[in-house]
Amino acid sequence: MAAVAMLAPALAAPSPARTETARQHSVGGEVVSMGALPWAVALEVTRDGDDAPVKFCSGALIAPRYVLTAAHCAQAEDLNSAADVRRAGLTVRFGNLAGQPAIAARRITLPGSYWVYMYGRRQQSDIALVELVAAAPTAPQRLSSSVPAEGSPIAALGYGTTPERRVLSDQLMQAWSLVSAPAKCGGMSQQGVAVRVFPQVEACSAAGPSDATPPLDGATCQGDSGGPWMTPDRTAIVGVTSWGRLNACRQPPALRSSVLARVGPVAGWLKRQTGAGLFGEDPVPVDRRAPTGARLSRGPLGTGGLPVEVGARGTAWRATVFVMFNRDGDALPNSLTVALNLTPGSPRGVVRPPARWGPNPPGLEVGFVSARVWRPDNLNGVTLTTE
Repeated sequence: MAAVAMLAPALAAPSPARTETARQHSVGGEVVSMGALPWAVALEVTRDGDDAPVKFCSGALIAPRYVLTAAHCAQAEDLNSAADVRRAGLTVRFGNLAGQPAIAARRITLPGSYWVYMYGRRQQSDIALVELVAAAPTAPQRLSSSVPAEGSPIAALGYGTTPERRVLSDQLMQAWSLVSAPAKCGGMSQQGVAVRVFPQVEACSAAGPSDATPPLDGATCQGDSGGPWMTPDRTAIVGVTSWGRLNACRQPPALRSSVLARVGPVAGWLKRQTGAGLFGEDPVPVDRRAPTGARLSRGPLGTGGLPVEVGARGTAWRATVFVMFNRDGDALPNSLTVALNLTPGSPRGVVRPPARWGPNPPGLEVGFVSARVWRPDNLNGVTLTTE
């Protein structure tokens, strides 16, 4: 299974939740009592050769047929179309509901031009919606477009691992920390490149004072990706687990940090997708239109870069092409992804290798070429790839 971000030591919550949790001495975490938060879910797939469904990410029910999760969860498991979802046997497991029922997924939708940057990052919303084939057996949780102020406690939920226990949890876990300055979450990524928080679409959480009671030194770890982050009173979801620094969840408590993708920047898209009053407002009409006839082509790699072209029917579309370049050498990083935006008025261009590599880097080749083509009026899009 693909490795994706998740929840680390899930520690005690502030007083409203203490009656709902039980100490797990073997891993030093907190488990949410069954039925306390039934809308918090786990995502599972059943691939060829799997004896049973396998968890890989977390999420939250926000409308009767829609689960909020992280966009990189879909792309890490190659769930880029409804056909991919069916082949993978994607299901949503209500792990905090009696009997832990599961419902099959119909498709996953991503906003705008999101694409996983395996060797670098850009400002983008790591948010996705899983559409279910049937209505959920429990009520959804509402959203909030505002992240609490810096210094406020914030709760993360998920079914991920802990430093002591390297398998995903069958029980819902929670961790508390403090909303912190973006610099607290910057550092080195898994691929050895510097990463930073984009406050326009993300927020940072980090450990609070070491003498805080209850503890505020939780973090997310592998498998918590897509899991919800809650307001201090746990009445609304403000974001989902997105990423963390290299081994952040396995650091001493004072060095732990996590990054959440905020729901506020994509509030309009979420409401148009679900038609629900997600933020306490009246429901809105559902708009699921996406570009039709989308296509992606490329030319040969030359000294100036890689020629690419995108097209779709009509003029109401936008596109972002992503090209991963590889090079020889021992110095990291040897693979970097470069993006190029295209429009109906300018449907072709040349994606150039990273400038930091200098002219004519040795062993230059193309690792992959992909594109997201979407409608700017609703952000619905399609993912394309080419050899």
